[in-house]
Amino acid sequence: MIFSIDNDFVFLHCPRTSGTAISKSLAVLVPDARYDLLRKHCIYEELPKAIKSLRAFTVLRPFADVRRSYFNYVTKWYAERSNSELATRWLLEHANRLSRMSVEEYMKSDEPPTSVDGYQFGCDAVFQYDEKPYDAIAAFCKVDPVKFRSLLEVFRDS
Repeated sequence: MIFSIDNDFVFLHCPRTSGTAISKSLAVLVPDARYDLLRKHCIYEELPKAIKSLRAFTVLRPFADVRRSYFNYVTKWYAERSNSELATRWLLEHANRLSRMSVEEYMKSDEPPTSVDGYQFGCDAVFQYDEKPYDAIAAFCKVDPVKFRSLLEVFRDS
């Protein structure tokens, strides 16, 4: 989650929807932006009362696409870095299980994530990931769309 009092927004980061790139871009472009790592993937109901008055937005994509993206991310992370990064035991065990599955097996499993329900509730705007809504997000957050798109490209590759 990232928010700005001056620009009147809070971004609810649904996993696997370019949320990290969006958050990093907004952090650069909005001087008073505050990033809350402890609430990175929180839903509106979990927001602190102090910022619930801000205009909330999120980016969503079909849940099957979220799961496929998550599977690819976790199995790649596990193959490349599981021995060299600090991680919780749960994450290592979870990634190990996924690395032994095919994407088809994972899609049929009950391994997390099991839902993205709730991210849109309470939001003033919901943008669809597949529509590449970057100009609309820039307008919502009151930032320059050209600079926003440029930063997204940088942060997507990092």
